[in-house]
Amino acid sequence: MPYSEMPENVRNAYDRVYSLANDWTGGAKVCEDFLFAWYNVRAWGGWAPQSITELDRENAAAILILLSSIQHRTWYPDSADMDKLAERKGREPLSRA
Repeated sequence: MPYSEMPENVRNAYDRVYSLANDWTGGAKVCEDFLFAWYNVRAWGGWAPQSITELDRENAAAILILLSSIQHRTWYPDSADMDKLAERKGREPLSRA
């Protein structure tokens, strides 16, 4: 399902998690790991679900909304978003792999 067809709460959650992942805080690392693992766990490694406790309530809720959304319908983060995040965080974008 394309991002534009997602319910508003799911789009807002994705935007929140993606925005935080682009930051350089401790919470950013949790969101970064979550997005990379969701997008391609084989290429970028896993995500420790217990790390959600390192986030504030709103950011933890955003990840839970995303997890709930993929329970109902399989979808993945946008490839261009993930390439941008990979470059920003010093990882090799999958589009170049």
